Amino acid sequence: IFYGGLARQVELTKERKADPPDAAWPEFEYGNPGSFREGLQTLPNAISERLGQPVGGDFNKDSSLRLNWKLVNLEHSTSNGNYLATYETPDGIQTVSAKTVVSTAPAHALSTALKPVLPESADIFTRMRTIANTQRSGIYHPPVYAVTVAYPKSAFKDVELSNGFGNLQNLPGFG
Repeated sequence: IFYGGLARQVELTKERKADPPDAAWPEFEYGNPGSFREGLQTLPNAISERLGQPVGGDFNKDSSLRLNWKLVNLEHSTSNGNYLATYETPDGIQTVSAKTVVSTAPAHALSTALKPVLPESADIFTRMRTIANTQRSGIYHPPVYAVTVAYPKSAFKDVELSNGFGNLQNLPGFG
């Protein structure tokens, strides 16, 4: 595996030299997972601003951002083709008409709300499945972990590799 990984690093180095990134791009280091200049909060903060709710300010009731709204029902309107999304909110039940609905809620949280627009959802959310020799009900969410390990270039020996890859410390993705 290590030899194959090194071979791919050499290929990537050649590809990058043959077709370098556009000079207008911000500088970045290959192998670095990257981030936004102002940190990972940049994207959600930009979305909040775009919806009319400045970050750190008092809640703007005129913004499109809604907090603490729980979707309880989703229907497809036959009159105009829109969706009618019904929510439990701090101010009581509210219904919103929308051309499109996007949800980032976990699937199990949507099980009852989706029934009117996706009748087969009852089976999806209750079907028994055998996973890892265990009977489980509903949608299986496998445990996923992301681990990043970084070492400085100085942690690698300053040696010339005998397989033609060059110096170990100069390979992209290391250090």
